[in-house]
Amino acid sequence: MSKFIVYKQPSGKPWFDASLTSYVRDEISYANEKINHGYYKAHDFFKWICSNKAEQALLEGLAELAPLFPLASYYGLDGIWLSPPPSGSGNAVVIVIGNKNGKLRVVGGNYFNQVPNTYKKNVSNDFWGSVDSIKSDLEKTRYISLYLQQNMSDEDNHFARVITEHSNIAHTMPVYIMVIDDDAKKNHFWGMPAIVSGRRPSDLNHEKIWEGTWQKAK
Repeated sequence: MSKFIVYKQPSGKPWFDASLTSYVRDEISYANEKINHGYYKAHDFFKWICSNKAEQALLEGLAELAPLFPLASYYGLDGIWLSPPPSGSGNAVVIVIGNKNGKLRVVGGNYFNQVPNTYKKNVSNDFWGSVDSIKSDLEKTRYISLYLQQNMSDEDNHFARVITEHSNIAHTMPVYIMVIDDDAKKNHFWGMPAIVSGRRPSDLNHEKIWEGTWQKAK
């Protein structure tokens, strides 16, 4: 008789839980509190997000495209939440945010290739007009990917590679996000592994120092 593994359905709720820690919630708090010193300097990406009141839209996008599975820790409590690639490997989340006709708009997907290719092909910088005119989801995905590559700096590409390496270690999707800042006439790139920290359960009974010795093989 075949056996079926019953698993929890993925959830987007942890992205919204203020009691849990994630890269995105930390950065939003730095920008809202206008922190501007040392390591905790607010990123231009999040300055735009907060000044345009786009926090909820960003979290909605993450919840939709990077649903999370809990990884059980001590006493069966949720230790961390991850978003494994739906295809098993290689998926990346891409989100683009901007203002269109006075309204906040978000578009993205979760079957983009990891690490944007450094190959750049010129595509239209009229992002929203191009997205609206493309009818095929596959062609839309290709355009968004090329637009992202076209508007990423060398520093952004290096950052994306680091994010991807860290994501693959944890078997969770990397997230690449771009803000189209019409006022500044520039784009802002940011990214992270799709990870939300759990309740940090502990069990001090597992703390130890260990040593072993073995006879050398002859």
